[in-house]
Order: sequence, then C-alpha cells, then structure tokens
Amino acid sequence: VAGLGSLIGLDVAQAKGLGMKSGRIDAEIIAEDGKIDINCGSGTLSNDPTTMGRKKTLFQNLYGLFGSPRYNALFQKQNTDGQFVERMELTRAIIDWADPDRTAYYPDGQGGGGEDYRYDQRADAYRSHDNSYDSVDEVGLVYGMSGEMFDAFRPFMTIHASDPQMR
Repeated sequence: VAGLGSLIGLDVAQAKGLGMKSGRIDAEIIAEDGKIDINCGSGTLSNDPTTMGRKKTLFQNLYGLFGSPRYNALFQKQNTDGQFVERMELTRAIIDWADPDRTAYYPDGQGGGGEDYRYDQRADAYRSHDNSYDSVDEVGLVYGMSGEMFDAFRPFMTIHASDPQMR
C-alpha cells in the first residue's frame, strides 16, 4: 500500500480500513490528455468566436474518430428505431446535446434549423442536456449512439480538459 501511495503522491502510512493485512492492489492510471474533450463544444455564449472554434475542433475530432474504416460495421447497422445513423449526424448530435442553443450545429456555419432529435417522443422521454456533459456516460443518451457504438467510442472521450481554456 505504501508503494501505491508513493506512486500517486499520497502518504498512506496512517491509512486504515483498507481491508487487508497483506495482498496486492492493482491500479490503472489513464491519461485524459489524449482523449477528445466532448465538453469543449459547450458554453454559455454559443455564437462567440471562441466557442464556435471549439465546436469546429470538436466536430473535426469526433468526425475523424467515427470516420475510421474500422467502425464501418457500426454505421451499417440499423438502430433500435430501424434507422441508419450517419457519422455526421451522430457528430452533430453530440455537440448539440451540450450546446445551450436550440439550433442544429453545422460545421460550415450554414444550414440552421432547430435541433430535432425527438428525445421527447421516445418511450422513456427526456430532453437534451443543453449544458456541459456531467459524465462521458451521458453520451449514451445522445441520438444515434447505440450501445455498441458507445462501447467502441467511450475510451476516446473525456469531460476533463487538460487545457483550462477549453472550458
């Protein structure tokens, strides 16, 4: 236990209640820096240049991830509603879930129209969050994100930006 404490910079000499007199503890530390910060598209001013730049970067990163040929099979299956989900549609839905406005996101700034992902028409009706993600697991609620897709993409996403300017 003392060895683990020294690895993470904690003094565990006086720690009690770990439940074992001897044994082994395995810990895995995963850096969040290399992951895609899904919160960098959220913000209170959705049309300011900084937020728009962050949304565009988020769009490019997510679309690049989803575009890998190794994920083709995920996008060639029908979802539970019998629909096929396009990569761009899923990417936009992830951004729209967290941005505070009700306007659909388009990376080129053109398009427009309302966000209409029909969350309220589901058997388990809910609304989009329209605020920063509280956890990566929340992505599982986004329109088009199947359980299989979520399992594949979750390891590449974070809500913990390493750059404080990304908040």
